[in-house]
Order: sequence, then C-alpha cells, then structure tokens
Amino acid sequence: MRTKYLILFAAPILLLSMIGSLTLGQKPGTSNVVPLRVTIEPTDSSSTACKICSDGLGEYIDGVDGVSASFTKSGWLSVAFQDRATIRTVNFDYSLPSNPPPPPALPVVKPTITSSIPTSSLQDMSYGMTQCIGLGWSHTDGSNITRNHGFQFGPHVSGSSYAIIACTAAANPDNSGQCVQWTVEPKFDGTCNATPSVAGINDRIVVRGKASDNDRGRYSMPFKLTLTKK
Repeated sequence: MRTKYLILFAAPILLLSMIGSLTLGQKPGTSNVVPLRVTIEPTDSSSTACKICSDGLGEYIDGVDGVSASFTKSGWLSVAFQDRATIRTVNFDYSLPSNPPPPPALPVVKPTITSSIPTSSLQDMSYGMTQCIGLGWSHTDGSNITRNHGFQFGPHVSGSSYAIIACTAAANPDNSGQCVQWTVEPKFDGTCNATPSVAGINDRIVVRGKASDNDRGRYSMPFKLTLTKK
C-alpha cells in the first residue's frame, strides 16, 4: 500500500518536471540569438569600391564601442552602429558616375542595418546556402529626418536589388555543423538580382507628428558585409 502511495505522489512531480523543462526550452519558431563581428569590406565581389563604407576603425563588434550586432531570435539581421555611444559610424557615398545628383546632404546619426524576416533563420543556414533578403541601411540627421537606403526594404524601393546572404564557413574542418560566417551583398545572381547594388533612397520627414516619405531616387550603392559569429 505504501508503495502505491509513493507512486501516486511521484507521478505529479515527474509531470511537473517535464512541463517545466518544456517551458524553459526554446519556443517554437525562434532561434538562439547570435552576436556578431561585422566587417564592411572595401570592395564587393566584382572588385567595385564600396559606396556604403566603414569608418576605417576596423570591424564592428557586438558590445564594443557602442555597437549592437546580432541575428535576432526571429532570425533576421540587426546592427546598430551607435546603440550606446557615438564612437563608430558608417559612410555613404553617392558619387558613382551612373548615379543621379546626390540627395540633400545629411549628418549621419545612429546608422543601422535591418533586414526583413527571412524564409529561414539566418543563423540556422548551412554551409553553401544562400537567401535573398530585404535590407535597409538607415540613419537619422539627429532631428526629424530618417534616410533609408533600401535594398527591397522600406518605401520607394521598386527596381532596387535584394541583398544576398551566403553561409561561407561552418563549424568543423569539413564545414559541417552550425554556420559561423556569412557574407551579405546586393550582387548580380541572375535569379534575385538582374541588376546589382541598386538602392532606393527615401527620406522620412516628421513635422508636427506627421510623417511624409520623400523618394530621392535610385542609386548604385555597392557594399559587402562579412559577418562572423562572436
């Protein structure tokens, strides 16, 4: 009889333990956040000089000098170059011969990169896998204007290129296992992009609480990112 009571007492405890372990586990549809080291390369894969370029101070590292850089739990890319300080920045150059006249000059304050939510989480890509994603490089003027350089991301991006992300290295010598390095660039691939590196420039201006979007045109803005798991 005593054994019977012990079994009846132990069963709910075991059930609660199992429920607890499931509750503490990863929620369905999410991935582990992956902090990143970000390098803005001086040229893209075709050896074209960058037009969205580094500040010349080396790689941008999550948690260092005010930078926040990661693949989020929802699987998209998020980089804030001045998340907690103003030490690091990014340079935007509109001077390619094929570009229209430059848009109005703005200070570059709080530059960010934001991607669209991909088909599958970017941190869960396997070696050699590629995805075409929307990507926006934006910054404010320190006041009421936010400028977005949209690669199929944001307003006024019709005719712009997609950003193409590729897993270029994975754990283990044979590149099996979790992806640890990625490249991102709006290059020509014949599928997602017939024309490379085209960004739609938009200025969102807020006046008295009302926002208006101003199409500044399409610009050739080549860039290349190398992302490495921190």
